[in-house]
Amino acid sequence: MARARQLLREAVYDPATVALLENAFDEAWVVVAPNYAAVMAVETARVQLANIILSLAAEGERDLERLKERAIGTLSAVGAM
Repeated sequence: MARARQLLREAVYDPATVALLENAFDEAWVVVAPNYAAVMAVETARVQLANIILSLAAEGERDLERLKERAIGTLSAVGAM
């Protein structure tokens, strides 16, 4: 489960933005985690979620709630849930 966290921590953003991205990830994961049981599915989903959040950040999104909700919606849309 460390890969997703590593992606977020290695993002090229200031420390406050990285903390925001990690918070969005944590809050979104609480919502989607019950949909995953197998260890490999969990790790894959966590990496997908981290990448979605990083993509949203690259587009300029910095609002915690929008990051969380858009990430959950995107994860659902790609059929990962």
